[in-house]
Amino acid sequence: MPLIHHLAFVVAYGLVALAVAFILPDNLPAFSQEAGLVLGGLVLIGGALLHETAVRARRQREMIDHMDSLAGANDSVMSELLLARQETVGIRDALLAARGRRGGDKELEEVIGEVRVLQNIVEQLCERVPLDDERAEVAPLVARGLDEAAMLNVLRDGLRGDRVDLFVQPVVSLPQRRHRFYECFSRVRSRDGSMVVPEQYIPLAEKEGLIATLDNLLLFRCVQLVRKSQRNKFDYGFFCNISTHTVRDKAFFQDFVDFIADNAELAPSLIFEFSQAAFQGLDSELRGHLDRLAGLGFRFSLDQVASLDLDLPALEARNVRFLKVDADLVLAQAAGENAEVDFRALQRSLVRFGIDLIVEKIENDQTLVELLEYNIDYGQGYLFGAPRLAGETATEAA
Repeated sequence: MPLIHHLAFVVAYGLVALAVAFILPDNLPAFSQEAGLVLGGLVLIGGALLHETAVRARRQREMIDHMDSLAGANDSVMSELLLARQETVGIRDALLAARGRRGGDKELEEVIGEVRVLQNIVEQLCERVPLDDERAEVAPLVARGLDEAAMLNVLRDGLRGDRVDLFVQPVVSLPQRRHRFYECFSRVRSRDGSMVVPEQYIPLAEKEGLIATLDNLLLFRCVQLVRKSQRNKFDYGFFCNISTHTVRDKAFFQDFVDFIADNAELAPSLIFEFSQAAFQGLDSELRGHLDRLAGLGFRFSLDQVASLDLDLPALEARNVRFLKVDADLVLAQAAGENAEVDFRALQRSLVRFGIDLIVEKIENDQTLVELLEYNIDYGQGYLFGAPRLAGETATEAA
C-alpha cells in the first residue's frame, strides 16, 4: 500500500478522534471534557488497530499469492524435468540402437557418454525429498481393523459429536501442476482422533440408513466452502460427490435439488459428481431434476468410470462437463500396439463436446510421465497432494 494511503487513513481517524474529543463535549453539555478526551483516545486507538489489521490482511494475501506463484513455478519446473527425463531416455535408447548397427564408432560412443551424463543430471534433479511430516499433517491416521459394530459406533458417535470433517484434494492442470479444482470428501473422526474414510463406512452407512445424513453434511460444508471461496475471489471449482444411495432416495434427492436451486449463485464453482453407473441408471424423474440444475448453470462430473465406450452427445446434453478416469484404466486400455482405445482420438472428441478429462489416482512420477504422452489436461492423486482438512477459511482450503 503506498505511503500516501497510510497517511490518508491516519489523518482520517485522527480527525474523527479530535472531533469526538473536543467538539462532542461542546455540543453535548452533559458530556464532560474528560469523557470526550477518553472517548477520542479510544477512537484513535480503534482506528489504529483497524488500520494495522487491514495492513496485515493485505500482506497476508500478498504472501499467499507469492507462495502460490512459487509453488506453481516449482511444479512447472518439475514437469519440465520429467519431460526432459523422458526425452533423454528416448535419445539414449536410440543411440544405443544405432551403436548396435554401426559397431565401434568412436564419435558415437562419445555422444552416448555425454547423453548418459545428461541423463544422470536430470535424474538427480528429479529426485524429490519425501514430505513425511507434511503427509502426517494433512492425512490423519486412518482407523484400521474395525469390525462392523465398532465402525457403526464411530459413525453414530461422530454424527452426534459433529465430528464429520470436510477434506479437500487438489485437481491440477498438466503439465504445470497448477491447482484448478478441489474434490471434497467427508471423513468421520473418532474420539481418539483417527479417521474412517468413505470406502470404509459407506456400505455400512447405507445399510443403517445414515448415508443421507452424511451426504447432507458433506453438501452443507461444500456450500460453506464455496461461498467463502467466492467471497475471497478465488477462482476454483469444487467437486461434491453425490452417492448412489442419495440418488436413489427420491424424497431426499428432491429436497437436495430444491435446496441447490435456491442457491443458484453457487453454480460457477460447485460441480456435482456421480458415479458412471448411478448416472446411467437415472430414471426420467431423476433426469428431470438434474436437467433443472443444469438449466441453472450447474455442471456435472462422472467418476468411477468403468467403460470408455461413451455416448458423448448424450453427456453433453445432460451438462456433464468432466470425466474422471483412473490412471490404471487409461494405461491399461490406451498403451501398447494392441490398445483397446485410441486415447488421443478420445481426447479430441471430449474437447469437441466440451468435456474435460481428469485422470485420477496418479501416485508417482513414472505414471505421470506415461500419461503425459496422451496430452492429459488435468490430474489428481497423491503425487499432487493428499486430501487435507479444509480450513475455517477458503484461503486455507485453497
